[in-house]
Amino acid sequence: MFYKIVVNFNGFNLSKCTNVFFMEDGALPSTDAVKIGAAENWLDAIYGAVNTWADTNYTLMDATLYEVDGAGQVVRIVGGLNPSIDGQLGGEGLSLTTAGSGSARTNIPRVRGSKRFGGIGEIVQADGLFTNAILSALAQAVLEWLLGATSTSGVNFPGGVISTAAETFVPFNDSGLVTNIPGTQVTRKPGRGT
Repeated sequence: MFYKIVVNFNGFNLSKCTNVFFMEDGALPSTDAVKIGAAENWLDAIYGAVNTWADTNYTLMDATLYEVDGAGQVVRIVGGLNPSIDGQLGGEGLSLTTAGSGSARTNIPRVRGSKRFGGIGEIVQADGLFTNAILSALAQAVLEWLLGATSTSGVNFPGGVISTAAETFVPFNDSGLVTNIPGTQVTRKPGRGT
């Protein structure tokens, strides 16, 4: 079975920022409680490093775990999630559309995932580029994204994308990248895997 996590942030009470993650329940079906716990742990790990550099006005609105089919269509709502992933940096954030960019690759050409991490503070930008501090945090976030979700009992849920080209879930191949050029929250292309 495949699962989709939808995370919505309140961007300074002026915008809504959304990220979507996919994971697979591989060999042994797990209980909903195990899936929810693993998804929360995963979000805590992904956002744990990067939200150290996100403004405190960048706060979690809601996060939900869905069971989806191979085409990404929702089968059912598994439950709400309550990770601790609010921004932690006091001070001024960059413009609302500014985000740190990361991507993860699969073994299928042109099938990859991309994420934008918003709320980034001014302190980690110099001369229009991100500093090493946020680049390290973004690299850690992408690494955690590549590792997939793991429950407290050790059940692993590999991360990946629902590919419209392959018409199914495609796992990551353990490679990803980040960039020092500030991205934007509005760069997702229609039809591209999330």
